[in-house]
Amino acid sequence: MENNIYIIEDKFNKLSQNLNFKSIEYTPDLITDSKIDHWIINILFGLNPNIEKLIIPIRLGYEDSECIGLRIGLHIRLTKELNEKRYIPILFVSVNESREEIVSNQISGNLLLTSLILFTPGTKLIDLFDLNETIINSLSKIDDTILKNEVLPKLIIPNERGSGHQLSNEWGALRLAKLARVKLKTLSKPTDLYFKYKFAYSDFDINATEIIKIGAIEKNCKFLIIDDNAKNGWEELILHIINSEVINKFTNKSICTSIIDFEQALTYTDLESQDVIFLDLRLKKHEENIQNESINELSGVQVLKKIKSINKGIQVIIITASNKAWNIKALLDAGADSYFIKESVEVTISDSTSQKNYNDFIESIKIAFHRNYLKVIFSRIKAINLKLESLLDSIDDKRNAFLNEIIVLIDQSFDMHYNAKTEKQFAYAYVTLYMIIEIINKEFVSVDGDKNWYIDDRLLEKWGKKNGAITYDQTNEKYRSEANKILGIAIKKLSIENTNKILLTTNSCITRRSDFIHPKTINNEGKQKITDGKIYTTDGYIELFNLIELILFSL
Repeated sequence: MENNIYIIEDKFNKLSQNLNFKSIEYTPDLITDSKIDHWIINILFGLNPNIEKLIIPIRLGYEDSECIGLRIGLHIRLTKELNEKRYIPILFVSVNESREEIVSNQISGNLLLTSLILFTPGTKLIDLFDLNETIINSLSKIDDTILKNEVLPKLIIPNERGSGHQLSNEWGALRLAKLARVKLKTLSKPTDLYFKYKFAYSDFDINATEIIKIGAIEKNCKFLIIDDNAKNGWEELILHIINSEVINKFTNKSICTSIIDFEQALTYTDLESQDVIFLDLRLKKHEENIQNESINELSGVQVLKKIKSINKGIQVIIITASNKAWNIKALLDAGADSYFIKESVEVTISDSTSQKNYNDFIESIKIAFHRNYLKVIFSRIKAINLKLESLLDSIDDKRNAFLNEIIVLIDQSFDMHYNAKTEKQFAYAYVTLYMIIEIINKEFVSVDGDKNWYIDDRLLEKWGKKNGAITYDQTNEKYRSEANKILGIAIKKLSIENTNKILLTTNSCITRRSDFIHPKTINNEGKQKITDGKIYTTDGYIELFNLIELILFSL
């Protein structure tokens, strides 16, 4: 047994000289958490795997006022990588100092209360001069239940980094990497005691097992990350997720750009070429406090508004550590297309919830890719509006009202389509866009007292579809439908041949709207009426938009 009891000592504490225990040399540079972490994993236990009990002087090195020995003991208890070794008995050695005196000195010196470990099971404080008389075998190891119920609750470990948001960024990235099954090269697990303390409370694992996956989307991807922590794991992580979960990386490629500065984000000029933008909510973390500020004042929201002012259709996924419902609503109201909430080491959630959040994140990225057409439509709407505004004439009020009505309708229809979630909402956006056809007809088609219809003083013939082609005749029938009028305008104004594909598309767009507004189960031939259903889809809206755009640019 004695061969498995080790003493940590330095040149000022040669405790092993008169005792039958093995010594482990302490080096004076072990004063930071990262160095202590590396030392206990790779040296202390890495080179001495048979340690069963450990003797540690509370003070190591000359004039050790911070009780480095106690800090080493805390690291042992809180380092999950040590597995069962972190439960070993620890005997702390002092020179004529009681537990209460050590605690009092740490409080008066505003030091981290590492001494509280002395009040936990599995440890014992003994005076140096009584070490020979101590019955070492009286101290037993603890287990995970004792650690969580009797050790951790007695510790007070402050966040010495000053802000919990940095911890959330690191923990969130490590947890997401675990779910995405990637070992990050640009972010290591934090080694500070506060992180270890919070991590010790959780049952989560952050050791990723890598696996190769292939996304289904067959297209090249260009995305932008705006995050001051982009280079600390998040760029690597999102790139991996897109290449493994979203696109087929073997036939396509991802182009990733990162911005880590708030001012640079506000002046970046290549926003409209991006398929997806991942935007951190707080880009100036040292200056912003999400608890005390309006969310609309946060740097990420300011960048979001700038992006949406350029093109509302640009897809933006907010990355945030805030899980408050009112904050999420404010983000969506500000124009965010989706959001991902980083997991926090300070909030306990189930594994199933964690996995669902990850799956939802993947789905939001896929949806963003599919909605990429919106930025193209929005750019074309801006061009249409510029064209129509150039036609405005301060003298002709009737003409101005006509043009302004089109501008309003096209903007309204885009907003409705952009926000549509159900089939009916998509259909209402379509019908709103279709109203432009009706006001174009009203503007360019006239009727005389004998119910003869004209376009630019030319008689409007009766147009229809027969055997998959557009036909016309000189019938004396006076009725002219909205479909007939816009078909006439398309032919007369655009000089399109009557067998042109655009005319068939025009007829389909009009029929689609009529079938929705005036639903019939039986067609004019007495057969079951079949509709293409495109009024409820993105494809139908785009097809109608293409037609209206063509007509408007011919005005």
